[in-house]
Amino acid sequence: MMDIAVAFLLAVLPVMVAIPIDNGVEGEPEIECGPMSISVVFNTRNRFDGHVFVKGRYDEAGCRSDENGKQVGQITLPFETCGVARTRSLNPRGIFISTTVIITFHPQFITKVDRAYRIQCFYMEADKTVSTQLEVSELTTAFKTIAVPMPMCRYEILEGGPHGEPVKFALIGMQVYHKWTCDSETEGNFCMKVHSCVVDDGKGDAVQLLDDNGCAKDKFLLNNLEYPTDLMAGQESHVYKYADRSELFFQCQIQIWLKDKARDECERPECSALKRRKRRADLEIEYYNMDVISERIQTGDIDTEAPLPRTSIHEECFVNFDVIKYTAAAIMFIVVSVVLCEQAIMENQRLISNVHEQLDRLARQLRDIEIEKASMNEEDYREMRTDTIDQLKDLSMTLERIQSGDMSVFDQITTTRLAIRAAKEPPVLRLKLENLESDFRLKRVDEDVYKERKYEILLALQKLGDELRSEEDQFLRDHVSFSPDDLELVG
Repeated sequence: MMDIAVAFLLAVLPVMVAIPIDNGVEGEPEIECGPMSISVVFNTRNRFDGHVFVKGRYDEAGCRSDENGKQVGQITLPFETCGVARTRSLNPRGIFISTTVIITFHPQFITKVDRAYRIQCFYMEADKTVSTQLEVSELTTAFKTIAVPMPMCRYEILEGGPHGEPVKFALIGMQVYHKWTCDSETEGNFCMKVHSCVVDDGKGDAVQLLDDNGCAKDKFLLNNLEYPTDLMAGQESHVYKYADRSELFFQCQIQIWLKDKARDECERPECSALKRRKRRADLEIEYYNMDVISERIQTGDIDTEAPLPRTSIHEECFVNFDVIKYTAAAIMFIVVSVVLCEQAIMENQRLISNVHEQLDRLARQLRDIEIEKASMNEEDYREMRTDTIDQLKDLSMTLERIQSGDMSVFDQITTTRLAIRAAKEPPVLRLKLENLESDFRLKRVDEDVYKERKYEILLALQKLGDELRSEEDQFLRDHVSFSPDDLELVG
C-alpha cells in the first residue's frame, strides 16, 4: 500500500535538477613563504569568478580576494592581519605561520566544487657564531664521535582507543584517544615525557591541559597520561568544544633524553604532589624539547548529529492510515507522518545511547573524585561527590522511564516534539547547567551569554516542576527582564 502511495507522490511532484558549477582547482595550489607574508596561487579549470578568503574573515578588509576573470587566482596575507597564527617551535627552533584559506567558485554561496586548504610555513631560526681569536696549541687528541639520530615524534587523536583511526570530525561526548609516539632507529636508548599541552580554537583562546611537568590541569578535559612504553604516551578523553566554535587545535611539547642504562625504566612525572622530580645528583642529563601539533579537529554539537542509517521502516509507523483517501494531499500527509515517526524512533535510540554515555562519564568522574580525595578539601570533596551521585541517580531513573515506555515515542501527537522533550528532561538540563558553569569559570563564554543561557535553563527547569535552590530562584528574579524572544530553545 505504501509503495503505491509513494510512487504516486513522486509522479505528481515536480522534478528539480541542479546544474553543478563547471570549474575547479587544477593541481595543487602553490604556497610562497615570504619574509613578511604568505601567498597562495592556484590555477582553475575555467575562468575564475569566485572568491578566495581566510576562513571566518570573509567580510574583513584584506582577507578576501575577489574574482579576476582569469584562470588563476591568488591571495597574499601579511603576518599581522586576518588572524594568521604564529606558533613557536623549540626543536627545530623556529616559528610556524599558519592559516586556513577557502576557494569558492560561486559569487555568493559555498558549493561542492569549492576547496579549503590549511596553509603552513615554517621559518627556521638560524644560529651563527663569529670569532676572530686565533689560538695555537700542542697536538690534540682526536675524538671519534658517533651521533645517535634523535627520535621523530608525532601527536595523533584516534577514535575509541590506541589503535583507532585518526579523528578529524567529532561530536561532543565522543570517546577519543590522545596518543604521542616517538620513533627511534635504536631501541632502549631514549626516554620521553609529554608536557605543556594546550588546546585552542585557532583564534588565540587557549586552555592549558598539561603543565610543564606533564601533569593534568583539568582531569575532566584530559587526565594524567599513561606511558605504556619508553617512547609512547596516551590517555582516553571525550570530545568537548568551545562555545560557538567548531574547531580545536592541540599542541604539546615532548621532552627527550638519553636513558640511564643503570635503570630499567624511564622516569615519569609525579603528579599527585604536583612537584617535579629531582634529578639524581650524580647524573648530568641533557634534555631536548620538540613541539608536536595534532591534526585539526572539527567538533559538532551532539544535538546536530547526522541521522542513523536506515534500511527499513518500523511497523509502528503504519497505524490508522487505512481510511485516508489517496489524494495528493493525503499521500503527502502519510509520507510526512512516516518520516516524523521514523525520526522519533531514531531520536529515542539516540537519547538512550546518550544517557548511557553520560552514565559512563559520571562513573569515571566519581572514580576520579575518589582518586583525588587526598588533594581536595573536605567540603569540595563532599559537594562534588554528592552532586555526581545525584546526577547518576537522576539519569538512571530517566533511562528506566525511557526503556519502560513511560516516555512513549509512538504517540502521534508528540512524535515531532520528542527531541525537544528529551532535551528538556531535568537531569539533562542540570547537566547542561553544570557544563555552562564550567565554561564560564574557564572563560569560554562571556558573561552576557552565560547569564542568558543560565536564565533559559533555570526557567525551563521551573516550568518542568524541578525544585530550584534559593540562589537559583534569586537569579531568576534578578534577571526577569530577559525577553523570551531573545532566548534560544533549550536543547
